[in-house]
Amino acid sequence: MFEDTYNRVIKRPITRQGLLPKGPEGLETLLESGVTCTSESVINSFIEDLRILLEENSVVKLIERIHELENNIKRVSEIHDIAFLNLDGFYRDLSPILLQKYWENSKNPIIKESSEDLFLSTIHIAIEEEIYIWQEKI
Repeated sequence: MFEDTYNRVIKRPITRQGLLPKGPEGLETLLESGVTCTSESVINSFIEDLRILLEENSVVKLIERIHELENNIKRVSEIHDIAFLNLDGFYRDLSPILLQKYWENSKNPIIKESSEDLFLSTIHIAIEEEIYIWQEKI
């Protein structure tokens, strides 16, 4: 089917640190500053929040931080009247990547990831794709 599509991706986010250059502050800092924001500054802050998520090593903590990011997106959208910012693409990409990774894991006798590693690497792949998509929008 789609063998080897994602299994070459680095499995641990520790090795991903330093992969992306440090950008501006995240959405929460943007909210606390109280200044009027441009679309570009909001997108840059959103991308920085996504980059920070790549450093998380725990699936549970990562999911909690994704929910925090969703709350910050909602707050920014309400305060600055920005409706284009969302995680729809992330969630849309996450499902097929998860299915693909699970299928590859079950078909490959050499590589057996734990459920935690499988979910962590899948979420990181979807986050990386989301970063790429948003960078293209700037």
